[in-house]
Amino acid sequence: MGVVALEGGNGIEVAANQHHDVVIIGGGLAGLCLARQLKLARPQTSILVLERHRFPVPEAAHTVGESTSELGAHYFRDVLGLSGHLETAQLRKSGLRFYYTRNGNEDMAERFEVGAPTFLPTRTTQLDRGRLENFLADDVRGLGVELREGVRVRGVELGGQAVPGSHRVRVGGDVPEEISCRWLIDASGRPGVIKRKLGLGRKLDHDCNAVWFRVGRKMDIQEWSADEDWKARFAEPDLRWRATSHLLGTGYWFWVIALGAHATSFGLVADPACHPFERINTFEKTLKWLHEYEPRAAREIERERDALLDFRVLRHFAYGCERVFSADRWAITGDAGFFLDPLYSVGSDFIALANTFIVDCAVRDLDGEAGWERRLELEHELHLLYFEILLALFQHQYPLMGDSEVMSAKTFWDVMQYWAMLALPYFRGSFLEEGFIEWFLPRLRKVQALNAGIQRLAREWGELNLRRGRAQPYQLGLQLKILPTFIAYNADLTTPMEAAVLRAKIDEKLLFLEEFAAAFYREATGLTEDVPVDPYDLRLGALGLETA
Repeated sequence: MGVVALEGGNGIEVAANQHHDVVIIGGGLAGLCLARQLKLARPQTSILVLERHRFPVPEAAHTVGESTSELGAHYFRDVLGLSGHLETAQLRKSGLRFYYTRNGNEDMAERFEVGAPTFLPTRTTQLDRGRLENFLADDVRGLGVELREGVRVRGVELGGQAVPGSHRVRVGGDVPEEISCRWLIDASGRPGVIKRKLGLGRKLDHDCNAVWFRVGRKMDIQEWSADEDWKARFAEPDLRWRATSHLLGTGYWFWVIALGAHATSFGLVADPACHPFERINTFEKTLKWLHEYEPRAAREIERERDALLDFRVLRHFAYGCERVFSADRWAITGDAGFFLDPLYSVGSDFIALANTFIVDCAVRDLDGEAGWERRLELEHELHLLYFEILLALFQHQYPLMGDSEVMSAKTFWDVMQYWAMLALPYFRGSFLEEGFIEWFLPRLRKVQALNAGIQRLAREWGELNLRRGRAQPYQLGLQLKILPTFIAYNADLTTPMEAAVLRAKIDEKLLFLEEFAAAFYREATGLTEDVPVDPYDLRLGALGLETA
């Protein structure tokens, strides 16, 4: 269809271009990945991506979100088929490392360090987001996606389920355009075009602030100590440099992420009840704050401040969304829907899940398959349940970051339940199998209940430690006992298994998580293993160990 004149909703003449199967608002990571995934799944799909910026975007100083977790890394590598780019243009990640406050944080070797002793079996990646998005922009064009740059979306009108193809997108310019589509996807980031229009925003009971910046040089945390024994602790010389490193203290964590040999990313995430935003909202203030709480990091950064690439801030960064997929053929992906917390790098996970579910339903609809609406509702329920489980990991937990005993045990729980019940089915493609989500949801609700108890118990345990004035132990108890299982759970992610075996494995892991929850309780209370514990009722108050 050629360009024609038509009457806009406000009486202004606009131009209408050809109809598209799918219009994606936003050509950042979420939108570009969705465009590629759609084209791979259904090459004949007509896709238009509208992006307000122009490519190429700057490398190393573009946007935050460099670290990937296992689910997100699997999505980029195996679902989207980007392994070649990841291996040649990005940096392999060695996992998460945590360094707890000790002796003024002057010497890294003196800090209590928690992290895997070697590279974990499942590969993850540190991403230069600008580099990846530039690659994807060229890639999707090559696949036949129409990518328009420097375009501003002025508004959208959403059609109903009964009239496919009735969505309208108003694009600004000298002559405004009105574009029609069957499926409209919002990947616009924090502006959240559809969420804002429909009033779907949800305020979360989690309030933290973040500042971040990049230095255009390689900065290796391995060199932040002169202790040669500490440096030689691991066989892989780059293990610490390639990690997503977290420097933790009460109410905050500070990240150090290598972006390759050319740049390093730093970021501070803090609870304003402990560290007011006004103390960190400029680079100079952040540097002053670092000199007080993380002096070794401050000196290393100050030495390279001439290579500072950028400095950005984000206040009250967490938010939710009541609905992200609709049978009216619209959907929301990436930060346009919700954002939790950068601690475990789950932003790419939500992109992976949302895009996979959107592609599943849109392709079925475009191919004329009946029943996709029911799949959409199940996938939406699963997606939001995943969100709720992860939200509980962060709510009111920042004061715990100064307690190595509680926080290190909690981190093992957080990661293991993520691998066991959230990542594993996605790796196996099970969410797209007929009947799997119905079977899985009751089990995931059990995990939600276990997780809620663990997170509450962790807060009570931390409060109890404060009341007792207990010195931090700087030793691992429960964590060392389960370390072999921890590594095995990571390896299971890439282990081939038939559908029936996977279901049996999930039930086995659910039983282990119940045992882990009971062991967590014993660790907190000092109970012996012969005392029975209900893993779904973990309250210190039951033993008279009141925390308030």
